[in-house]
Amino acid sequence: MVKKIIDNFKDSWRSILLGILLISGFSGFYFFKLGAFIRGDTIYESHEFLGINGKEAILQDIAFAPHKMLELIMVKIDDPNATLLRLISVGIIFIATVALFLLLKKWHTVRVAVLATILFATSSYSLHLGRFSHTETMMYAVVPILLLAGTWLKSKKTVSRLPIAMSMAGLMLYIPGMLLFLGTLAIIFKKRLLLAWRFVQPKQRWIGLLSFIAIVSPLLYGLYVNSSQFTRLLGFDQLFEEGHKSFISSVSEIPSSLVFNGYDEPYRWLTGTPILDLASAVLLLFGIYSYVRGYHPLRARLLGGIIVFSVLLAGTSSFNAMALLIPAIYLVIANGIAFLLQTWFTVFPKNPAARSVGVIVLVIVCGFIVNYHTQRYFEAWPIAPSTTRSLEPQAQIE
Repeated sequence: MVKKIIDNFKDSWRSILLGILLISGFSGFYFFKLGAFIRGDTIYESHEFLGINGKEAILQDIAFAPHKMLELIMVKIDDPNATLLRLISVGIIFIATVALFLLLKKWHTVRVAVLATILFATSSYSLHLGRFSHTETMMYAVVPILLLAGTWLKSKKTVSRLPIAMSMAGLMLYIPGMLLFLGTLAIIFKKRLLLAWRFVQPKQRWIGLLSFIAIVSPLLYGLYVNSSQFTRLLGFDQLFEEGHKSFISSVSEIPSSLVFNGYDEPYRWLTGTPILDLASAVLLLFGIYSYVRGYHPLRARLLGGIIVFSVLLAGTSSFNAMALLIPAIYLVIANGIAFLLQTWFTVFPKNPAARSVGVIVLVIVCGFIVNYHTQRYFEAWPIAPSTTRSLEPQAQIE
């Protein structure tokens, strides 16, 4: 037994070391002054759980209920404690990052997966969302987990994980818009789902089905208690309340937020800066170009559909659907990294020195991107006048 463990370690020590380094880096970025980096009692961060007086209040607004329940638990443990509340978001971002890495490792190479995952985890958007207590964080894990679960359905070895996928799908139904989104995907991939269901053992089927029912039951009861929240869960509440003008305005702001001027929430974003940097935008264009050329058509259709749905949801729902869009964008950026490396290796198929130079140049570019985003979050954002004004007590009262 010991010899087998030693042999396995010798075969995979590089992967283990890489995992340790990545997790250590993630911990360093996300746990650094987590509770003290900004004020932990801002009205913007605490308004969600301060208005919750128990399960009855959550049932009246069942959207994002899993996150709200975790917030209630943290408040019961120690109130007020910004660190505990923000740990929920850190955990969700960690899950999203791991799922993204595992997905990219299946879609591309380990090298591409590592570079793209680092860019994703250190982006300003991920840092803001992951180090801030907000229910919107739940959306960040949707795309990586769904697409990763989709790869499980393609193999008899991994189809046994279907109960896990069903549990995750049940939790996602608490996110506004996901009922239509998951329902559409289920219809499109009906044959694949039915085939996977056939290969799953009866015991696993029952486990998955019962876990799904147990997770969704509070959602159904919440709709029974307050049926008026159904439009919010569908993701149509803003469209019904404010009309088509609001829809057009919200949708038109997305391209500008990505590459020109990020959304105007100074308490959790550096006002005047775009979500993507110039280098990431170029990698995104290369990724789009690669998909348009016809490489991996199923992935292209999936990511294209997710991006279109996210944009439409941003116009019909009252919450910020950008958290659903950003992971899909970084999956396209990963494709841009893969395209550049493949093109470079095609030019230099047998020259190891030239191939290494291409990899090193791309690593340096990614290093500059990481440096830009982390400096923007840790150094520029806290001292920006718009940020400090938004966190002042007077600003909170107003």
